[in-house]
Amino acid sequence: MKKVCYLTNCITNLGGIERVISTHSFAFEKDGTIDLTILSLNSKPGQNSSFKFSPSTKIIHCGFPFESNCDDFLIDFFQKNKFDTLVTFHSPIAHTVARLRKKLPPMRLVMTEHCSPRDYTWKRQLLNLYVYRKADKFVVLINDSARNYRRFGFRGVLVVPNPVSFTSDKCSDYNKVILAVGRIEEVKRYDLLVEAFGRIADKYPDWTLRIVGHGTQQETVRKLAEPYKNIEFQFFSDDVKSLMLDASFLAISSTFEGFPMVAVEALECGLPIVSTKLPAIASMTQGTSAALFAKQNDPADLADKIEQLILDPGLVREMGRQAKQCALQYRPEVIVERWKEIF
Repeated sequence: MKKVCYLTNCITNLGGIERVISTHSFAFEKDGTIDLTILSLNSKPGQNSSFKFSPSTKIIHCGFPFESNCDDFLIDFFQKNKFDTLVTFHSPIAHTVARLRKKLPPMRLVMTEHCSPRDYTWKRQLLNLYVYRKADKFVVLINDSARNYRRFGFRGVLVVPNPVSFTSDKCSDYNKVILAVGRIEEVKRYDLLVEAFGRIADKYPDWTLRIVGHGTQQETVRKLAEPYKNIEFQFFSDDVKSLMLDASFLAISSTFEGFPMVAVEALECGLPIVSTKLPAIASMTQGTSAALFAKQNDPADLADKIEQLILDPGLVREMGRQAKQCALQYRPEVIVERWKEIF
């Protein structure tokens, strides 16, 4: 059995990386060949996690304040606890491990990049590239990210997407609900989505735009939505699958995305996607018609794409069928085999 350590900043966060590690945890337990330990630097002992983890997964909460120096702890921990492979999930942690590697015992080092490289300045990309070259394996989530690093001459890039966090034997249908799920932050551009739907809201009073999430922009977005009776908000849901199965299609209006888990979950539910033109969504749905793309920062074009689906139930159902097929590549049992090859 391979002993693997996942090194992350705070496993109790409610985010995409934490959800992915949770899914890996259960997939590894089912497979039975990976002994997983999660080392969480910033969470405190006894702190409840936002996601569930396999009982066979060991979770160590270190309790370090954010951005504090934990070099001595890491050196001591890995000297006392031998692992076959160490996996990092955040670029600052990768930088730390690269700097300490000569003081750590021999083990395979795998660095992962969960953000889009386009999120960084070119100077930060070059710094990350310098660090990632020190890994035995470097993993990104989509082909676009791999191409971005290869343009700097980095050839040793592996593309392994995140697995879907649940499976569904059902598919969504033409339910007259447009769903948007995620943090209500500036990068998600919910203001753009509200403006786009607002252009056609009066024409389709039996349709609902349902926004699920919270964040620093929630009051601003709520005020923008006040004139429209068919826009509703939900603070949080622990049953995203049911929300998706009750919707007609998923709307994503972000400026950029690394690898939006909500999109993978939509595919699993046979839920079509209407999105601003994002390389991540294009890569995830490549070769299918599961997604429809609008121009960035163009509410009129986004409204046109939404209306196209509203007016065509047959297109919605065909895109949903394509989405369900596309989702098969993101099943945990498929992704875990690719990770086993890396380990």
